[in-house]
Amino acid sequence: MFLGQTMNVQSYLHHLEKVSASENYSSRDLIFFIVLAVFFIISTIGLVKLFKALHYILKENFRYHPYVVWFFTLLFFLIQLYYARGFI
Repeated sequence: MFLGQTMNVQSYLHHLEKVSASENYSSRDLIFFIVLAVFFIISTIGLVKLFKALHYILKENFRYHPYVVWFFTLLFFLIQLYYARGFI
């Protein structure tokens, strides 16, 4: 889901509505929410660190080896292509 894959969102929302109406959260639901929160926290920290590293590399005015700069350029280009594949 985080990488743009599709899933049955309506079924998941229906399950959440039933759980919230009954206010009877099972341990499975709580573990899922904890894992989901940890996943988002770790991915946010990782993205911030990735952008800081890219900013540092580009700020140094391409003093690094050109292959390092090309690697990050191609990496972000491939990520854009991956996200755009659903719209093409």
